Amino acid sequence: MNRKLERFDVLYAPVYDEGRGAISESHAAYVDRMLREVSRRLQSLGYVGVFDAVLCVDALENLPPEDWPAALTALRGAAKPAAPVYLTVELPEGIDLDLAYDTARAKGWPVVPGELAEDDGYHYYPSRDTVLGWLDDAGLEIVEQSDGDGYWHLLLAA
Repeated sequence: MNRKLERFDVLYAPVYDEGRGAISESHAAYVDRMLREVSRRLQSLGYVGVFDAVLCVDALENLPPEDWPAALTALRGAAKPAAPVYLTVELPEGIDLDLAYDTARAKGWPVVPGELAEDDGYHYYPSRDTVLGWLDDAGLEIVEQSDGDGYWHLLLAA
């Protein structure tokens, strides 16, 4: 490994952001502008029937509910016919979603049940029935499933 890179990773990376966490208005404005210019990423993958397998782990929970159907359809579309699709759905272990909903609504935030919106982050925990409906709509069929490590693991076929 490059010694400079190793030095940065070992010495500086763990503490680099301490005291440097603020993002200036000009940086934020340009990042926002850039993001408006690019596609919506996971929800609009540009690949059609390209991959022998598709893997989406620890990502979908960052999408709001209205984007899940498009993301699942895009993941399915990226796979070759009969290619396996593996994805995880994070489970709300130890989280009081009712309290999270009530708290966010009290702040005036436009959340729906299952959304965990906090000042410093966001997750969405859809019900299994909701996910099953979206999978069906996207043309994905469950081959195997299990719970483990805080996730619902789904091996799917298109």
